[in-house]
Amino acid sequence: MRSNQRWKLAGLLLLDLVWIGFILSRSMKPAAVSSSESGWVLNLVRAVFPFATMHLVRKAAHFIEYFVLGVLHDAVWRTACKSNLLVPSLAGLFVAAADELLQRSIPGRSGQLSDVVLDFCGVLAACLLMRLLRILRAKTKKTQ
Repeated sequence: MRSNQRWKLAGLLLLDLVWIGFILSRSMKPAAVSSSESGWVLNLVRAVFPFATMHLVRKAAHFIEYFVLGVLHDAVWRTACKSNLLVPSLAGLFVAAADELLQRSIPGRSGQLSDVVLDFCGVLAACLLMRLLRILRAKTKKTQ
């Protein structure tokens, strides 16, 4: 691996770890604090989508957090070892499971298998999208 590639990998890995820290920090908040924070987000979302519910906002947040994680995991693993979908997806599944296990120890929170599945769907969607974009970019380069 060339020196500039090592720096790129280090930067991506740092971003990835910071994002994991962000996700886990959200999970370490007691239920009352988490609900309060979701409340202002719900009010913001309802300005555009009046039909939004707290449940919808919280589940969308799960998907979006893990979609971003999937983009970062994909970039890290592609840079490190040209990995396919399996490794970044499984790494995302591991983070999702650890996140939900962590929530079980927080007052008023519970770990849900359905949230692990939703989180994994976010990671997988991101990895699939990144793969599709790489395929499209390669086809575009071939036609030029």
